[in-house]
Amino acid sequence: MEKESKKTAGLPVPPPLLMVIFLVVAFLFGWKLPVPIPCPVWIKMIGWLIILGGLAAAFSAVRTMTQAHTSPDPHTPTNALARKGPYQYSRNPIYLGFVLLLIGLPLIFGFYWGAILSPVLVDAYNRLIIDREETYLEGKFGQEYLEYKSKVRRWL
Repeated sequence: MEKESKKTAGLPVPPPLLMVIFLVVAFLFGWKLPVPIPCPVWIKMIGWLIILGGLAAAFSAVRTMTQAHTSPDPHTPTNALARKGPYQYSRNPIYLGFVLLLIGLPLIFGFYWGAILSPVLVDAYNRLIIDREETYLEGKFGQEYLEYKSKVRRWL
């Protein structure tokens, strides 16, 4: 039962755009301010594995939301809570996937800046996106969301 009249969380920036901004900064820093630590091939391979993990988390979460008959687009009203699949382990698996992409993509080019900036991206998601979404979901789903929130961690 909907407790408040807000139709969406009212996000100030689209979540994928936030990740893209951080990716651009990571690449710019990588080219202009390289970290003076060698990046051997095996670290670049780990970057590929991190990318695959991020894509798997994000796509699995989108599929789970679709199966729950709700949209992954945060600018549309939420119809249901997704609690299966990756949502059993993280309340924000799509954003987790975005953070993993920020770490992995620059790594395959030998840049460590994605990993360095990843805590800042997590903080930006927490402050700009997740706090608003959680307020919206608490208002929309009430106790049902609070119970879910008490059982599943925000990130991992």
